[in-house]
Amino acid sequence: MSLSLVFQLSLYGLTGLTGVMLAFAEEHWWPAFITLPLVVIAFIYVERRRLLFLPPLWANLIGVAIFCVAGYESMGPSDDARVIALSHLLVYLSWLVLFQEKNARQYWWLCALSMLQVAMASLLTLSGWYGILLMLYVLGAVWTLAVFMLHQGERRFTQTPPPDGAT
Repeated sequence: MSLSLVFQLSLYGLTGLTGVMLAFAEEHWWPAFITLPLVVIAFIYVERRRLLFLPPLWANLIGVAIFCVAGYESMGPSDDARVIALSHLLVYLSWLVLFQEKNARQYWWLCALSMLQVAMASLLTLSGWYGILLMLYVLGAVWTLAVFMLHQGERRFTQTPPPDGAT
């Protein structure tokens, strides 16, 4: 199994876990739990088969729409509408990044959005189960970031031309 595959499986698994954690914290499956099947679809069709990519223009247009939807959600009648809208914004942005062609920047965005979703979820729950999921997330995040550093080092090493005279 290649380092690239291990990294992608780790990152996509961490993103799926984050969706489950946020859905659990919100006590509602929409939209965070939908991240789990979208992670599987994106892994298969974007990362492995490389058949489905969101072009940059469409990604930008969808990004504007995402911010409009989150702004609308933030005007809800409940007191916590802004917190819920922000957590949904993070979920929608994760979906957007999942379906883009990836380079190091998009991978970092997935890591950052994942961490922000975990932080938002911590505001929404007091459950002890969330603490257990948080420990699992921390272990997964440390593993994923370690593999990410190895993956980036491998890519730099394989892309660097050998020095003159070296065989």
